[in-house]
Amino acid sequence: MLKFTIKPQMEVLKFPYSSLQNSFKISSLIGCLKTEYVYFEYNRFANLCAVGCKNYNCKYSCPPHSKSFNYYSKNKAHILLNMIIINTHEQKQIYNSIRMANVIAKSIQKKAFNFIADRYKNPSDISFLENGSCRLCKKCKLQDNLPCKYPEKMHPSLEATGIDVNDLVKKAFGFELQWYKKDKFPEYQCVVGGILTNEPELIQKELFNFYQRNYVEQDMRSLQPQHAVIEEVYL
Repeated sequence: MLKFTIKPQMEVLKFPYSSLQNSFKISSLIGCLKTEYVYFEYNRFANLCAVGCKNYNCKYSCPPHSKSFNYYSKNKAHILLNMIIINTHEQKQIYNSIRMANVIAKSIQKKAFNFIADRYKNPSDISFLENGSCRLCKKCKLQDNLPCKYPEKMHPSLEATGIDVNDLVKKAFGFELQWYKKDKFPEYQCVVGGILTNEPELIQKELFNFYQRNYVEQDMRSLQPQHAVIEEVYL
């Protein structure tokens, strides 16, 4: 099981999630870094995407169409990080459990980020870097040589801007990501997203309160199952 030490600038919330097939233990970690401490190398990670990701040059949110981290961090001093961790090491059908955990984690974080986005609509005040490629459209308009349908809602992932996410997690939370290895699954499934802002304390408080109110204090069976199904289609 993943163990981590709570750092002074870190918030941790824990809550359960149960479905007909699985019962998960979920942690939401919230931390903050100054943008000047974020390591990024756009060309390096764009090249990795080119040889290892099916979405390369197929989505506006992905390289080579995504912009570098310094574009989003301009005039923003902090990046607030949110990491959703779901322990999967105790699950019997590990592969299916990991896929389900991935869907659940993405859905949970997406709802939280949408909540913040609805409260801060000026892009000069706040920018979002989410997990994975944009999933607003089943087929990105780029593939038909058309403009992005939702440019104000389309957010690239951390890695699509050149960020070394493993380094970022280590700096913010004090541990490294686990990766798939031959015949060995990671102990947990996680998603990592970031919010660029000059008001990290305020955003962190609102994000913490959102998770507390919507997940910790409520029955997790209220998580929208239909949203999870839609997410799975777009993976």
